[in-house]
Amino acid sequence: MSMPVGITQSFGAILPYQSFEDIIVKSDGIVIGTVYEVEYHRFDAGQIYTYLTLTNIEVLDGRYDSPELSIEIEGGEVDGEVLDIEGSPHFEVGDHVILFLLENGTQIVPFVGWTQGVFRIHDDITTFANKIVTDYNGNRIFGMENGTLIKENIHLDRNVFVSKRSTTKKSVSNAVQGNVGMNVLGNVSSYSQSPVTNLDMALNGLNGTPKTSLTLEHFKGIITDRLNGVKKTQAILNSISKNTRTDKMRRNKQ
Repeated sequence: MSMPVGITQSFGAILPYQSFEDIIVKSDGIVIGTVYEVEYHRFDAGQIYTYLTLTNIEVLDGRYDSPELSIEIEGGEVDGEVLDIEGSPHFEVGDHVILFLLENGTQIVPFVGWTQGVFRIHDDITTFANKIVTDYNGNRIFGMENGTLIKENIHLDRNVFVSKRSTTKKSVSNAVQGNVGMNVLGNVSSYSQSPVTNLDMALNGLNGTPKTSLTLEHFKGIITDRLNGVKKTQAILNSISKNTRTDKMRRNKQ
């Protein structure tokens, strides 16, 4: 994957692991679109920002009234001066992406879990009839189980994703020093959105038949189903809260 001119590959960042369910629930906007323009600007204070223009957007969640969306990411390159935010995703014109946004215009990297909240859309080279979805690094996705994506683990992320079960600074330090960019880090229970550790099991079923990549439509269906589940849960909680307040008012009047 190429990088913008003047920006060199960094070692990445240590970030909290986000399950796919976390990514959906924590996002304040989910959009599909094509990167039309990538621009870099330096402000008077010296900070450099990248501005992505996303066109032909399809909104899966959130409210965006324009067919275009501008996304602000800290970092970039202006007149040979480089500001590289370690672990931040990079984009090129023409990228077809699914973005799970979080506080665009406020966060330095406005995607849930940074690269974890960026997915790419490609033509299915086996059928040429469908679009398939990969993670940011190009790993094919096969489905979801217990809120976590089942996917390849071929193209490793340069970031280190640490789960809540990680307990020691030493374990994280050892992982970073010895396995920068790896997904399984010593005794640190962390991985890049996939519990699969055996590539053969990831790519093949029990009968040896290659697993089928998740299509864009199926991927969108998973997102929609989860969003509907969140809305139903919130409606139930709101109803319980309302009934609790009503009962309290009645008791106060007695």
